[in-house]
Amino acid sequence: MAEACQSAFPTVTEPEILGYLTDVNQIGYSRDIGRSFTLGGRIYHIFGDTFCKNSGGEFVGLVSNTASMVMDKTKPLESSYLCIEENGMVEPLLPLIDEEIRLQQEQPKQRVTLWNFSGVVEVFPGVGLMYEKGVEHKDSDPTHVYHGIGLARITVDSQTGKLCTCRVPGLLFAEDEPRFGSFSTHIEGDYVYLYSLTPEAGQVVLARVEKCLAHCRDAYQHWNGLGWVQGDWSCSVPMFTDLPQGAVFRTAMFGKGRTYVLVGVSKWGDSKIRLGLAERAEGPWDVREVASAKGINYPNDYMYCIYPHEWATEGEDISLMVTWSEHWPGGVVAARLKFQVDDMVAKGPSATDEL
Repeated sequence: MAEACQSAFPTVTEPEILGYLTDVNQIGYSRDIGRSFTLGGRIYHIFGDTFCKNSGGEFVGLVSNTASMVMDKTKPLESSYLCIEENGMVEPLLPLIDEEIRLQQEQPKQRVTLWNFSGVVEVFPGVGLMYEKGVEHKDSDPTHVYHGIGLARITVDSQTGKLCTCRVPGLLFAEDEPRFGSFSTHIEGDYVYLYSLTPEAGQVVLARVEKCLAHCRDAYQHWNGLGWVQGDWSCSVPMFTDLPQGAVFRTAMFGKGRTYVLVGVSKWGDSKIRLGLAERAEGPWDVREVASAKGINYPNDYMYCIYPHEWATEGEDISLMVTWSEHWPGGVVAARLKFQVDDMVAKGPSATDEL
């Protein structure tokens, strides 16, 4: 699919490790995911499993999802949890409902997990939609059972920046359907575009839905390689394969004809960073391995959840801040990728130019 790009494919120098994503309270949380999103003019990091600690550094409990706010854009590695209980437990972004709480109380070996890998899309100023995974941990084989995709509505307090989440009752899509919005989501015009993992592991397909109809499963349209088909996801064609996590965003940094950029990670447990370029959201995509992710304090296991943070781009170099996750008891590592491109692209529009 190299015909999607006219110029030479960018190369990447050795990633420059910047450090861990940290909280301003200086508590060293072990957590993963670390994807960022913008809502109401503020920037947030969203995390998965977060091992909460008190001010003395003692473990007090596990939360399956949390979100922290970046207080200063010039310090992209620092953020702050806005709601922490006195015992040190961090308030989850996606709270459990009564039924899930009862399940955990009655069956202590089971844990309900609500993970978000695709970020939050701002459908209206200060109002976002988040696609979540409703799953459970079981003391059995398999240890993790996927249940489906749910929808949550998020609003931001314009004064404090605190996020308020309301989960839409039930699951929008079942476990035997594509995990719509589980990979990456973005807004384009009146539509939410959703890159979605299929039940067949490793394939990512594309759907879209009008912003105001995201709660209506029959309104979803699916890309079949030639056009959009409403209601029938079985006709979907893969956008890319073998990528369990990543993000798609629009930028002018790589020049005309490749303004859609993918940054993700290989599913093979090899810590390889994949870069993809396309002219349109629907592709065709040219995806290549460009670098390797390395841990800081826990470098021996593979890295996962590799995400770009285009808002943190700075300077005249063509570069991009990315993050990846270490396994427990590690954290989220931030690094900078510096790209080498041909002269035609280097003299073209900058990353901040209007598309």
